[in-house]
Amino acid sequence: MSVLGANAIPDILSTSAQSESQATRLESVILDADTHSWVQDQFGKSRFNIPKKGSVLSPDGTLIWRTSWLNHSDGTTTATFPRLSGGACVLDTARLYYGGKMLCETREVGQKIILDNFFKPYDAQAEVIDEKLGGNHKFGYDANGHIKLSNSRPYTEAGTTNMVNGGAGETYGLECAVKLRDLFPMLKDMVLPMTLKGEIIVEINWKGKWTDCIVEGGTILTNDQHFKVARPRLHLDYVSYANQVHNAMEDQYNSMEGQATSYREAVLVQSTINAPVGLTDIVSKDVELGFNNRSVMKVYLQKLMNTTNPLNRNSRSDGLTGEKHQLIVNNRQLYSRVVENVSEMYSYLNQTGEVPFCNVDRTYDFIGSNQTDATLNTFAVNENNGAVAGGALVNVGSVREDYQGKFRYVGFNLAKVRFGNDTPANAVNVGDAPLIVRLERKGSGRANEQSQTGAGTEANLNMWVECVKVLQIKNGEMEVFEI
Repeated sequence: MSVLGANAIPDILSTSAQSESQATRLESVILDADTHSWVQDQFGKSRFNIPKKGSVLSPDGTLIWRTSWLNHSDGTTTATFPRLSGGACVLDTARLYYGGKMLCETREVGQKIILDNFFKPYDAQAEVIDEKLGGNHKFGYDANGHIKLSNSRPYTEAGTTNMVNGGAGETYGLECAVKLRDLFPMLKDMVLPMTLKGEIIVEINWKGKWTDCIVEGGTILTNDQHFKVARPRLHLDYVSYANQVHNAMEDQYNSMEGQATSYREAVLVQSTINAPVGLTDIVSKDVELGFNNRSVMKVYLQKLMNTTNPLNRNSRSDGLTGEKHQLIVNNRQLYSRVVENVSEMYSYLNQTGEVPFCNVDRTYDFIGSNQTDATLNTFAVNENNGAVAGGALVNVGSVREDYQGKFRYVGFNLAKVRFGNDTPANAVNVGDAPLIVRLERKGSGRANEQSQTGAGTEANLNMWVECVKVLQIKNGEMEVFEI
């Protein structure tokens, strides 16, 4: 029988651990667009051919671009992005191709990014997103307790949100940046392998209409109402795994069994809902989304009435008077009763995003400026949109009609398990019957509020359905399936 020494331990407690550390290398590349075209006052298009490096492409890559005001003929006017959206409003459509196959397409991607940004903490919106997109979320309170939106900095100072930023033309302007995973939702669920055959192409379509994207300070002449997206480029991060991991991954992709990965895609469905003819008329509509025999995670709804909103342009979601909604899934109502209370709408939207929807007070609930009850007016009357070279603030206009109730997005969460499991595996299978969004609205009931609240106009509907696809890689080839 052996005798243990004073510092000895029994053999059963001894470990023979060995180092299993694996070297991982990150390489960053800045890639200019292969082609970039711009049709003034209409649209633009950029195309990138992504070179292959390393093992996978990180989803943390960034699209960067500059937006310039082309004709600035005086120093008494300003031009900025809508303050709560920033430069994301110029993004139209993003497409990702691999080996000639379109893996992901996100239409109205800028508006989807604006919606997603509201699910970030408000301090992150003000301190991080504003820096990346040229927005201005900051606000305070005046002596009457009304919300006072913070003034923008003069365009001669650092941190200005004015597109002139020192001068007119492509050389100047605001630089903006968004993550690849925000452009392509599939990158939230997977990384893109770099070892397969075929080219990787990224296409970006841009919006070019002044009245869709730009907020004016002062009276800007028609000849000066031109902007341009210039110098689009991608900041890409390539990850190289250790040789044994890289080789094992490549062998799996080239094998008969291969690998299958499920991912989400945000598919846009567009429709309209008519305006009530009379002050008390009710209008309802069932919008058939489709997605029969598909797996669906969630649905987001944006409503845009055919009214002019000079402070938010199209970067908003208008609250409708008498608004009610319901989602029909497998011929059953998603909610036990029709959703008509604004607090319920806000609660369900939070459940859909799985984190709080952070917005400025009264931008979700109350609609317009109530002329019969002034206590419902939360905002101060006017917004001053930055300072010009001489230091004078430029008045943009009344904010009550343009902000109150103008960010009422709607969310439907179809997940099997709410909260903490935002993955494609948590989606619900839709049967033979299509998904249906049921929406209702009515007149304002008062003639002096019918036009002010937009109750007398048609509303356009953007609905993003987050559905599930499968990317299958075997024998070195890639296939995409809908499930």
